[in-house]
Amino acid sequence: MTTFEFIARHPMDSFAFTVFLLFSVGYHALYYYMVRSRPHLIFKGKINAIRRAWVAKIFAENAGIVAVQTLRNVTMAASFLTTASVVLIGGLISLLLNLETTQHIFLSEATGKISDAVLALKLITLIVLFVASLFYFSLCVRLLNHIGMLLGAPAEAIRDATGEDAVDFVYRLYAKAGRNYTFGMRSVYFLIPAVLWFLGPTPCIIASVAVGFICMKLDFGNIRLQ
Repeated sequence: MTTFEFIARHPMDSFAFTVFLLFSVGYHALYYYMVRSRPHLIFKGKINAIRRAWVAKIFAENAGIVAVQTLRNVTMAASFLTTASVVLIGGLISLLLNLETTQHIFLSEATGKISDAVLALKLITLIVLFVASLFYFSLCVRLLNHIGMLLGAPAEAIRDATGEDAVDFVYRLYAKAGRNYTFGMRSVYFLIPAVLWFLGPTPCIIASVAVGFICMKLDFGNIRLQ
């Protein structure tokens, strides 16, 4: 089945998938651009400024143990979500490879019969989201492990090894870890419309718009640190 044939046979599901891509992939492509080029316009820029001040304070006070304890909770959360993603990816791939015997799981009086093409697209969408979650959270864990070691090292050793100021170098890694954690969590957020898609295209569309606007509020809203 070609793309045009799929759209002709399943117009509402095609529209739901388009809206989902617009608010998930499209919006976060813009978000990534803003983080890299105009961080002062988004909330992440404020957080990154605080991160740099924190890194500078850790080096000034030689408080590496405090830093490791601070990073531990984020590392544990990212590790847990990485493990959960691996397990769920395996389960979804098993469902995808056995559609003939597992299709009945997704049938109900409300949704009726789901074609193999639509069901496959929904399962693939879930798999992609979990793969993205796995990828970003695992990168976050990797960077946090490096940061924990670097914050306990002498600033002079970091400068000699990297040719860069220790605070600037560690801050860049910390900001990147935070960005990966954000993208991992956003993958989890957009699992909501992807799961609701199994109830029909309308719930998926509504949830995609709702989650998209929540993300915009978090990134661009008038948010103050309490």
